[in-house]
Amino acid sequence: MEYMGDESYWNHKFKNRLEELLQPEELLLKDIDLFQFGKFGLELACGDGRNIIPLAQRGYVMTGVDFSEIAIERLKRFSKEKTVNVETFQMDLSKRVFLENLPKFDFIIINHYRICPEFYLDLIEHLNDGGYLWVNGFNALPINNSDITEKDLLRNKDFEYVQNMLLDKKEYEDGDRKFVRYCFRK
Repeated sequence: MEYMGDESYWNHKFKNRLEELLQPEELLLKDIDLFQFGKFGLELACGDGRNIIPLAQRGYVMTGVDFSEIAIERLKRFSKEKTVNVETFQMDLSKRVFLENLPKFDFIIINHYRICPEFYLDLIEHLNDGGYLWVNGFNALPINNSDITEKDLLRNKDFEYVQNMLLDKKEYEDGDRKFVRYCFRK
């Protein structure tokens, strides 16, 4: 499943990004305290670390996966600058095999990436008992970002395989952008 471009699109985007971390997803930071996610976390489509580094600074043991080589290089550099350890893997998240060699986690984060809906059951299998799956993304096309298309929007039907594990759903806005966050518990 392609999301907002391919590997070369994201490598180009990260190569041309300023040498500073973007702010972390504010709702994620609130939710991680609210739901008490546990210690070991995985972020899929982690980019260059806007969420994973602040979580590692809070004491979580974090693993990040992204398919952009440039993003992973930046993440390694930023984590070194911030003196935190983050395990990283460059993998193609559109292929189900990316999960094969990963251990189980207390929580899995997917922020602004629409994974193939059939993969959600596999993700749940990679959670420890009582673990959380936190998914956040667009639920309407933003006016100011033409890179995001209908196929990138999160829909309720994406979660039909894990619907019985839904703990919380929140729709919210940030300026003119509309988002939805799902939190599942195994």
